[in-house]
Amino acid sequence: MASSVSSAQTATSSPLPETDYRANGELVFEKPQYDQIPVLDRGAIRILKVHCASSDHDDVVCELIPGTILSYKECKEHKPKPLEFKPYDALSWCWGKGPQNGKINIRLDGVSYVKCVQPSLVSALRALRHRNCDRHIWADAICINQGYKPEKNRQVEMMADIYGRADCVRIWLGDLDKSAELAILFIKQQVLQLQHFDDLCRSSEFSEKWKALLELMQREWFSRRWVVQEVALAPKAIIHCGTAKLSWNKFAVAVELFVEAETATHRLSEIMKTDTKTNHVPRYFEYISQLGASLLVDATGKLFRDYDYIRRLQPQSKPAGSKPKTTPEMLIDPPPDTLDREPEDDEVKNLDAMAKAQPLLTLEYLVSNLSIFDVTNAHDSIYALLGISKDTTPTAATKKLLVTDHTQSVLEMFTEKKQYNVDYTADYIDICKEFIEFCVRQNAHRDPSRALDVICRPFAIEVDQKADELPFPSWVPRLSKASYGMDRGPGIDGLRMGRKNADSLVGLPNVTHRNYNAAETKKLDGKVFRFRKRTVPKPKVDEKPADAEEGQQAVTSQSASSSTTQEGDTQEEITEASSSAEKKEFGGPRKPVERSKADTAHPRSSSASSSATQAKDAAQKVMTPLSGPEKGHSTTIASPEVPINTNSVSAASQQASESTKRILNHYSLFVKGFVLDTVVELQNSSQSGSIPTAWAQFANWDMITTPPEHFWRTLVADRGSDGKNPPVYYARACQESFRKGNTTSGVVDTTGLIEHERNSVVAQFCRRVQAAIWNRALVKTEAARLGLVAASVKEGDLVCILYGCSVPVILRR
Repeated sequence: MASSVSSAQTATSSPLPETDYRANGELVFEKPQYDQIPVLDRGAIRILKVHCASSDHDDVVCELIPGTILSYKECKEHKPKPLEFKPYDALSWCWGKGPQNGKINIRLDGVSYVKCVQPSLVSALRALRHRNCDRHIWADAICINQGYKPEKNRQVEMMADIYGRADCVRIWLGDLDKSAELAILFIKQQVLQLQHFDDLCRSSEFSEKWKALLELMQREWFSRRWVVQEVALAPKAIIHCGTAKLSWNKFAVAVELFVEAETATHRLSEIMKTDTKTNHVPRYFEYISQLGASLLVDATGKLFRDYDYIRRLQPQSKPAGSKPKTTPEMLIDPPPDTLDREPEDDEVKNLDAMAKAQPLLTLEYLVSNLSIFDVTNAHDSIYALLGISKDTTPTAATKKLLVTDHTQSVLEMFTEKKQYNVDYTADYIDICKEFIEFCVRQNAHRDPSRALDVICRPFAIEVDQKADELPFPSWVPRLSKASYGMDRGPGIDGLRMGRKNADSLVGLPNVTHRNYNAAETKKLDGKVFRFRKRTVPKPKVDEKPADAEEGQQAVTSQSASSSTTQEGDTQEEITEASSSAEKKEFGGPRKPVERSKADTAHPRSSSASSSATQAKDAAQKVMTPLSGPEKGHSTTIASPEVPINTNSVSAASQQASESTKRILNHYSLFVKGFVLDTVVELQNSSQSGSIPTAWAQFANWDMITTPPEHFWRTLVADRGSDGKNPPVYYARACQESFRKGNTTSGVVDTTGLIEHERNSVVAQFCRRVQAAIWNRALVKTEAARLGLVAASVKEGDLVCILYGCSVPVILRR
């Protein structure tokens, strides 16, 4: 600490409060100091007043002052006295997971306190402070008392307004290095010059610059989930990397061009493969579209519809004879766009612009599509997106019910936007349950046949759990099953985006085309849909478990995986009207699944729920009939008139013996459905997207003739790269892949075909195959259907249809 700080601490101009806390001899800024700058009034926030400094090496000295997010009009009309709106910039930065060993000095009533923060925040404040005047900045880690959860709940409720009312959002990427400097100058001076863009994509001369841009896009800031909201709501956003500045708009254009050039033709990866500087690594930019930076640019580009912006773009009528005005400033050439200067930073934006912008995407879509973004607090996997979704309004869970709140709840009956509680004191497992319930309730009105699809899309953050904590149920899909992730690869320093698992077979929500619905017209039954959390202590020898009957009911309905079946592949697979055998199987009333004594321990039934202990790893599944339907015969789904009854399970209580000493430690989800089929044979799972040749033999194909339709359609999950029906040439591409795919090794090397086979049709087919089979196994059912399932699926597992889920799921007794 500088000596000036010590003198400030020993000053006697103000008596020190008795509640002051010292650490290592220094006064620490904590809750008593925060309480002296309250944020209890509507719209109240704290603003960090960063003092100017003549040297970059000076300590960061600042004050916390009261502020507001109310509009100018609301400030004037505020009672009992008007408020003053203090303009401020909002800081968007990466918290990270390292220790808070950086320090800043906060002055309050003449006393200087120390606050420990992340070193990256100290660097950001040093870079952003002015030389000659103080600067107002809102930084969440300092302006919110992070240790007081009720306040945190209230401030998170206002987060959208905090960033929307800021003059500018300052994006801090970290310190400047040679790679970042090269990338920023590449964007400013070359990428945005569209007349020469094709030249940049043809020559290896620019490979080092494309690599630098990729490294900039992989900076840690782009992995934060909160940044989606912070950038999307910003009237103006400027990227800061050390002393370098770049407008967000320019960066977004550069990223879009980069992604388009690579995904359309993969020509940038081809250039990198020929360059000795990049070690001839193939598919260098293969999954660039799945990077956080790419997804962020894509999301922020379609989050809102700005009607005011559209109006401004329309030509305005001008009086006859009017001439354009010319100012002296217009006659002067603008200064060059250098590394440390950004012309857009000098522009003044309309703070009311975002108030007129209409959100376009649902919370379910945002959480599902932006799962690659990380959070420091698991709760923020949901809360970070509440302010920008079209169907949620974040509300502090501790907020008292007011008349206006009651009015809001009534209005919600007629509007799409619903209040969503923010509660950092709740367990994360309950946060996930509330998210699923919210999505299901919303979809029950939008598309009830797909209301349960949310349990098939990985979204839940991986969190460490204690041995005595309630295990995660299988109906909360974890991000360990996500399609993509950062990992190390040969020939590349650092991490690179790559595929980890096959894609979710239900696709993203909000997709308009529907290839297939497993239950056809059967929709989610809202009367049956419910959750039950059972945490019952271990009973004594002569004691019946508490609430035993209700508890056994919950156990009986423990089920299923988040596994699921391909859209668009099983209208024939479910029943075929011309097949008397299948009509017999599915045509009449269906009996409930019988449960044996062995099943009372951890059964899984198709009636309802999923339990964490039994179905945790079962994954999505696609099924295809071994023989297609005859032409002219319609295909329908049989009506399961008697679904599994989740209420008639009293026998389970009688079967429970004292020796088992059952502990009902599970979270159950109840829905209606029926058993369709049973898994009887399995093949080894696909490794790294390769096709085991044993799969062809399993499907009775000789690998020489034209492949059976049910086989090649299963390999691509019966859809093309656009999510619609697969092109018919996939059959020929499948045959060619087996012919050229080095099958002597026991697999068809799809990666080798993509990298080395000069055939774009085969490459496209192989990419689609990888998206469908990566880490999935091939199975056959009692009814001779083929299917793709998770590697954890076992013989005897049930193939079930859940009303409200667009694809079948795998359940285990």
